[in-house]
Amino acid sequence: MLVTVEGRHFGDPQANSTVAFNGTPAKPTSWSDTQIVVRVPEGATTGQVRITVNGTTKTQGLYPTFTVVTNAVFVQKIQAGDVEAIAMAGQSGDQRFVPYLKKELENHKAKGDRFAGSWPTELALARLGQTDQLQGVWCRAVTDDPKHGLWPSTYQLELVGGWFAIQGIEKLLTPEGLIRWHKPSKEEINSDALDLPFYVTALEALPKVVPNPPEKYPTGMELFMVQTHSQEHIRIWQDWIAAHQNELSKLQPTGKGVDFSPNACKNGKPVKKH
Repeated sequence: MLVTVEGRHFGDPQANSTVAFNGTPAKPTSWSDTQIVVRVPEGATTGQVRITVNGTTKTQGLYPTFTVVTNAVFVQKIQAGDVEAIAMAGQSGDQRFVPYLKKELENHKAKGDRFAGSWPTELALARLGQTDQLQGVWCRAVTDDPKHGLWPSTYQLELVGGWFAIQGIEKLLTPEGLIRWHKPSKEEINSDALDLPFYVTALEALPKVVPNPPEKYPTGMELFMVQTHSQEHIRIWQDWIAAHQNELSKLQPTGKGVDFSPNACKNGKPVKKH
C-alpha cells in the first residue's frame, strides 16, 4: 500500500536518499522536503520505516513502526466493517479489494443505513476508481451539498483526490462565479452559500489535490480580500492545469467514465446509471 511519511528537511530526491521498511528497500513515488509517498515493498516484514537523506539515517529512535498483515486478515476486517481497514483498502490502489468493498456496501443498503453509515465504503470505492461512486461524489458536490448550505462543496472531491478531483474542481472554476445547477432550497437561501461564488472554494481546493502546485495563492479570508484579482487567479490555474495535463491525468483515480456535465445529476444523485 502507499504510505505517506510527513516531516521536515527531507530535501530533494537523490540517489543516496532512500526509504526502507525493516531493511527492505522501497521506491518512493514522490519526494519533497516535507513529504515522501512510498509503496510498501514486496517482502517487507514487521518493523520500522527508516529514511536516509543524503546518506545519513536519523538515529534518535523516532522511526514509525508498522505491522504487516496478510490480505486474508485484511479482508476479514473489511467484512467486519472495520472503518480503518476500509479506508486503507481505498488508499491502497489494489483492485482486489473492490469485490469485498462492494459486498460491504450491499450490506449497508440491506440494513437501510443512511449515507453517513456507508460513506467510508463509498469513499474507498471512489478512491479505487469505481465509476458509480465517483459519479455519486460529483453529484453530491454540485447539486446536493450546496442545497443544504454546506461550504465548501468541494470537500468530498478533495477526499477522493486524483485527476477526478482536479477535473471536478476545475468545472467550478468559472470567471462567472455563481453556478446554479439546481433550484436553491430554503436552507441554502438563508445561508452564505447562495452568495458565495463557487470559484472561491475551487481556488481553495486545488492546492490540496494538485501535487507540487504553482506559486502560493491566497486562501480563506484572504480570497475575499483579493476578489478583484480572482479572474487572474482562475486564468493562471486553468493555464497551469492545461500545461500539466499529461502528468495530472495519470493521477488515480482518473475519473474515467464520470459525466461532469450540468445534466448528469438531480437532487444529489446521478440521473442515469453509469
